[in-house]
This record gives sequence, C-alpha cells and structure tokens, in this order.
Amino acid sequence: MKQRAWCSKGNSSPEPMNNIDTTSWLGILGAAWLAAVPCTAPAAHAAAGFKGEPLVLESSDRLLVLAPHPDDEVLGSGGIIQEAVSNGIPIRVVFLTYGDNNELSFAVYRRHPVLEKSAVRRMGLLRHDEAVASCATLGLAATNIVFLGYPDFGTLAIWNEHWSHRPAYESLLPRASAVPYTNAYHAGSPHKGESVVRDIEEIARDFRPTKVFVSHPADYNTDQRKNLPGRCPA
Repeated sequence: MKQRAWCSKGNSSPEPMNNIDTTSWLGILGAAWLAAVPCTAPAAHAAAGFKGEPLVLESSDRLLVLAPHPDDEVLGSGGIIQEAVSNGIPIRVVFLTYGDNNELSFAVYRRHPVLEKSAVRRMGLLRHDEAVASCATLGLAATNIVFLGYPDFGTLAIWNEHWSHRPAYESLLPRASAVPYTNAYHAGSPHKGESVVRDIEEIARDFRPTKVFVSHPADYNTDQRKNLPGRCPA
C-alpha cells in the first residue's frame, strides 16, 4: 500500500521556518530531539512534495510512529510497522488523541446521535480498543502502543492559544479540559502545550528512536497538520 507517513531521521538537519501554525509541533519535537537542534523545521520542502531517497530500515533502527488518531497508524505506516515487526526492529506507536470528536461516525455506529460526554468517551475507548486490535493484526503488541488522550480536533488550538498562564483547552464533545481517559499515558494532564511537549519528550528519551514517522503534508485535518516533521518521505 502507498505510505502516507513521513519520517524524520536522526541525521536530519531542520532549518528555521516562519510559519509554525501550519506545521506539526509533535513531528518537530521528534525531529528536534533526534537532531539536537532547536524545534524548527523546513515547511517549504514538504509543501513542494519533494522526493527523497527510498527509506531503508536498518537492524539498528528504533521506529517511533506519531499518529494523530486511531487508524492513522495503519493508513500512514501500516507497511512500515509490518516490515519492522517481521525484522525484529523495535517500534513504538503513539496516538495523540482517542479520535473522540467524530459525531457522524458515532451516529452511524450507534444509529442515534451521541451527545452525552460519557457516551462520547465510551466511543473514544472503543476507538482505543480498535487501534490496539489493528496493531495486533500487524504483529505489534499492546505494550508498544501509547495513547496520550489529547482532544481530537483540538491540538491546533492548544498549540496556538493554550500555554503558560492561559487556561487549558476544553474539548468539543467530551467537554474536558484535561485528559479524561484513565488508561492514557498521563491521565488528568491539562490540555496545554507544555503537557504534550512533556509527554513526547519523555517517550523519545525513554525509547530513543532513530526514525520518526508522522502525517503526510497532504492531510488537511487540523490534528494531522500538527503532526508533520522536517522531513523525508516514507
């Protein structure tokens, strides 16, 4: 299948950019940690859709997949995950959200509108379980999967407006200002930029990836637009 993920390699050299509001801060954090440079990245290359060298996985690699929602790990990096598992290459999949802000799909699944915040959270947990099962099909154990639990369709707002002394972002459907899922990486973390930065830094330092996979720049979903690095196509 055609891969939509992009990867950032440990020898990448991110350069300054001026338009950070349309570029992923999660991907930038991963690339910056790998390259030990300030958190900046070249948006222009991704916008132009440049072609880099074919991706080759080495036995010494450690792969980190940053997925905005459950299903993005398969749509974007399913083939990479299978290849890594089959070759015994360590891989960690991190989900930014539980995908709990898709009212249309919830209504189709339940056959009635899902409005109560407790019901919305149950749908988020359903998507969590589906993602775990999907990764298991690819051969990835649940111990290699992390859910951060930040608000679906809220990460752009967090990046732009919710730092420092400003109040935490309140999610749209779950109506929470902190991670509401008890099985999340840091349950109860406020919906603020510092919280997400801390989580990604902790995971990166613990897992020490050599390649980081994120959303393709052609994705227009706001959470996926915040999940782009600087950059080499997968």
